[in-house]
Amino acid sequence: MRKAWTGVKTGGWARRRIVGAGLAAVGLGLFAPRRHRRRAAPRGHRRQRAGVVIVGSGPAGVIAARRLVADFPTIDVTLIAADRNYVTPFFSNRYLAGMQDLEATRFDYLALGRIAGLRLIHQRVIAIEGDRRTLRLADGSDLEYDRLIVAPGVSLMGDAIDGYGEQSETVMPHAYGGTTTAQWQLLRTS
Repeated sequence: MRKAWTGVKTGGWARRRIVGAGLAAVGLGLFAPRRHRRRAAPRGHRRQRAGVVIVGSGPAGVIAARRLVADFPTIDVTLIAADRNYVTPFFSNRYLAGMQDLEATRFDYLALGRIAGLRLIHQRVIAIEGDRRTLRLADGSDLEYDRLIVAPGVSLMGDAIDGYGEQSETVMPHAYGGTTTAQWQLLRTS
């Protein structure tokens, strides 16, 4: 049975209050969205509208979505997840140590889809037009927003390290990042 990804458990009341307070500070500006002129969608494009759009469905994006829905129930919140599953790096050490199988690090977004007030879209964002407050999705549709949170996660920039690149990853696997398990598998067999 596949587990559902609902966000990282912070473990402490203090951390939850800090995250909640930070999002509340961001949220204070949400009640007075800027007025902007609606432009006609290019031919063949569908146009949708949302109050807050969160691009990225890792820990930062999921926590932001859950807090906004809980603390500001009148705001439309849309979370854009590029994939239908999330591979969590938080449990990769258990796989690397042989304590669990690789499938135990994979979660789906079904529980998030059932949160009242949260719309979940499984698409890739191909363009952000900040001056128009519009996102272009991979299916060619546009999504307008009042506020945008971009939480793309982190990844290793191998080209920034002298002598290290994509070919080096086969010799020196890093297990950094949670979008792919190929490095974890390579590291475990090394």
